[in-house]
Amino acid sequence: MKAIISYFDRQELVSSAQEAIDFINSLTFRNSGKGAITANDYTVKRLQQIFDECQWEGNQLKGFGMIFSTEIATTGCSTTRIYLYKPLGETLEEHVAAYQAKIEAERAERLAEAQRRKERRMNELNEEREGWYYVELRDIKVIGTFNRGNDHPIYKDFSGKVIAKSGADAYQKAVKHLEETMMNDCTTSNFTYWHHECPDMMSGNFYFSYLGMLSDIEEF
Repeated sequence: MKAIISYFDRQELVSSAQEAIDFINSLTFRNSGKGAITANDYTVKRLQQIFDECQWEGNQLKGFGMIFSTEIATTGCSTTRIYLYKPLGETLEEHVAAYQAKIEAERAERLAEAQRRKERRMNELNEEREGWYYVELRDIKVIGTFNRGNDHPIYKDFSGKVIAKSGADAYQKAVKHLEETMMNDCTTSNFTYWHHECPDMMSGNFYFSYLGMLSDIEEF
């Protein structure tokens, strides 16, 4: 069985318990030229058991019908935790290249999915349907400055109904309404200055739904 043994940014391809033990015994504590790490008796037995009895099943080690942890702790301290990974190639160089390609592919997919979510959100906001909208603005950050000069942020939620042409238009009208009314809601003799920051309409803190052409409700 082969495995990638890794300690922070150091890694090596090993095919026996002894090679893994030699790797551990060559380490020093991270960010320190002093203090060698050694494979204690438990670690030696554990590695021998893994390489004698285990095989890779997917990305996990399995032996005798049990899944074994790929974490090897020499002392129980977080700075001496070493990990075993399934190799992605026949050599360390092939593994590193395959791993980097995998990371890049996952990153590209995350960016593509983020772009798809952004486009879906823009389509929802810009769809023109004139009528009543229910809107919610969550976690509106209101920052007030006390007479003594220190800022004191508070968070408020707002909800209401408004006539608009689209979700984006409903957002703009809600923000304008807050600009005109928030001062009265937040005025206190302790404040010498205040301002509020509304969530971006692309964020999950702005919610809206189209209610239709209703006539028996009032705005906000």
